[in-house]
Amino acid sequence: GSLVPYANFPTKGRNIAITAGNDGQFRKLCQMLGKPELADDPRFRTNKERVVHRLELEAELRPLLKDRDADAFSVELMKGGVPSGAVLE
Repeated sequence: GSLVPYANFPTKGRNIAITAGNDGQFRKLCQMLGKPELADDPRFRTNKERVVHRLELEAELRPLLKDRDADAFSVELMKGGVPSGAVLE
């Protein structure tokens, strides 16, 4: 894919789909996950770098999402300007 993150992640309920289509959205996602320093990691600073380091980034995000409620957090993300949604199985 040309956008990273653009993936489904497991939460305590259903999966959540997250698309951070630009660096600002990615930075906001990191802030909302309580890990703002991820946005300054050289591997993840730009979308180009995130594409190269997609697997490492997804490995960083997975534990930050696993205990969240997909429905509530996707609404929170959308209000914060990060495209997301709970995945309906």
